[in-house]
Amino acid sequence: MITLSIDGREVGVDDGATVLDAARRLGVDIPTMCQLEGLEPSSSCLICIVRVNGSKRLVPSCATPAADGMVVESETGEIFQARKMALELLLGDHLGECLAPCHRICPLNLDIPRMTRQVKAGDQGRAIADLRQAVPFPGITGRICPAKCEVGCRRRDADGAVSIRSIECHVADTDRMSADPYLPSGAPESGKGVAVVGGGPAGLSAAYFLRLLGHAVTVFEREELLGGRLRRAHSPDLLPPEVLDAELAILARLGVDLRTGAAASLWELREAYDVVLAATSGLGESVAGEGVFAAGDAVRRMDDPVRAMASGKETAQAIDAWLAGREWAGPVREFTTVVGKLTEPELKLYEQGTANQGRDAGTIAEEGARCLRCDCRATATCLLKHYGEKFNADHKRYKGKRRIFTQKNDHPFVIYEPGKCIACGICVAITKEMGEELGLTFIGRGFDVRVGVPFDAPLSDALGKAAKSVVENCPTGALAEKRGQV
Repeated sequence: MITLSIDGREVGVDDGATVLDAARRLGVDIPTMCQLEGLEPSSSCLICIVRVNGSKRLVPSCATPAADGMVVESETGEIFQARKMALELLLGDHLGECLAPCHRICPLNLDIPRMTRQVKAGDQGRAIADLRQAVPFPGITGRICPAKCEVGCRRRDADGAVSIRSIECHVADTDRMSADPYLPSGAPESGKGVAVVGGGPAGLSAAYFLRLLGHAVTVFEREELLGGRLRRAHSPDLLPPEVLDAELAILARLGVDLRTGAAASLWELREAYDVVLAATSGLGESVAGEGVFAAGDAVRRMDDPVRAMASGKETAQAIDAWLAGREWAGPVREFTTVVGKLTEPELKLYEQGTANQGRDAGTIAEEGARCLRCDCRATATCLLKHYGEKFNADHKRYKGKRRIFTQKNDHPFVIYEPGKCIACGICVAITKEMGEELGLTFIGRGFDVRVGVPFDAPLSDALGKAAKSVVENCPTGALAEKRGQV
C-alpha cells in the first residue's frame, strides 16, 4: 500500500496506481479528456496537470505513478491557469460549434435545431414541451418574430434559410388545436408572491416564467385586454385576435391571477407582495428600490416584442434569484465555439443527407429535414465544452488559421468530423484493444497529427464491433452517432 497526500489530505492506493487514481479515490475532481480507465494514458490533453513535491514543473496526473510520501497540489491558482491555457490551446484548433448560429441568435435561447429534428421525426410531444420551456407564447412569436435566426441560418447561402418561424407556428398551432393542449409543469410552490405591473409582452413573459419557477403571480393591466402593443402593432391577418387570446390563455391555466382594467401603484403593491415588477412605460414613479424590478418598456422602449419577451424572461430569472437570496450575474448563455462563414465546398458537405427541395417546397416535416445539423451532436457529453465552461476558457485566445471542414460520412451510423478531434488517442486504443482489423490510427506528425483511417479507407472499414464504444468515449463528439439527439 502506498500513502500520499493530495491537497493536504492523505490517501492510500495500491502499487501501480497513478496520482489521478489517488485523487479519484479521495473524490478530488481532476479534469481529464485523454484518459480512459483500463487503457494506457496518452497525456495529450494536459488538463490533468498537478504539482508533485514542490517541483517547478507541472506533470500529468494520469501518467504519474503514485509514490509513498508524495505530496501533490492540484487546486492552486497557478494550476487552474495552466489548465485553462491547455484548454484554450485545444479550443483554438477546434472546428466545431456547440450551438448552431440560429440558436445563438435567438433572444429567447430556443434550441432551434433540436425543434426541427423533433418535427422531422413527428415528435410533437417533445417539440411543444421544449418549445414551451424556452418561449412563452410560440403561436405569437412564430407569427411576428423578426426571424433573426433565419438570417443566421447557414442554409440561407445555399437554397434559402429553413423556415424556422413556420415550424414554430406549426408546433404551437398543432398543440393549441389539440384536444388536450400541453401545460408545462413548474417548480414547487415557493410561497412567494410577485406583482407584475403591465400586461404587454415583457410583463406577460415575466409572469409566465415566474410561475414556472414556482412563484404566485398577479398581473395588473390598466387596459381591458392583455397584450399591449401585440394588439396594436400587428394586423389581424398576421396575428389574429383569437390566436393571441388563445396563446395568452396559458397564463390563467398556469394559475396566474390576471387583473385587467386595474390601475396599480408600485409602492402600494410592494406592501402586499414580496416583489413588484414594473413592465410598462409611463408609470410616473421611480422603479428603483428594494424588491422592485423593471423590464421591457419600463427600462427602455422595445419595438421588437420578442426582445421584450426576452427581457421579461431574464428579469424573471433575476427575481427568482433575489427571492432565493442568490446572486445573479445575468442570463446564462451556453458556452459555444464558433466556426464562422463556410466555403461553398464545406457547405456542400453539411448538406449531405438533408432534404434539398428548396425553401417552403414541402410539408413542415420536410422543411425540418432541410436543417443542416450544424449544431454539435455531443453537446450534452462533450468534455471540451464542459471544461471550457468550468474554466471560463476563451476559445478565441489562441485562434490560428481555421481548419478546413471535412467529414467521413460513409459509416452506417457513425459520423467523423476531424476538425473536432483533439488527438486524445482514446479511439485508437479502443479499436486496437477490440481487435479491429483496420481500426483508427494517428496520421501526420507534430502539430499536424490527426486521427484517421489507415490508407484513407472508408470509416465503415475501420469501425465494426468498436463503433459503439468509440462514439460513447469520444470526449468531443468528433466521432458521433449520426442520429444524435432528438
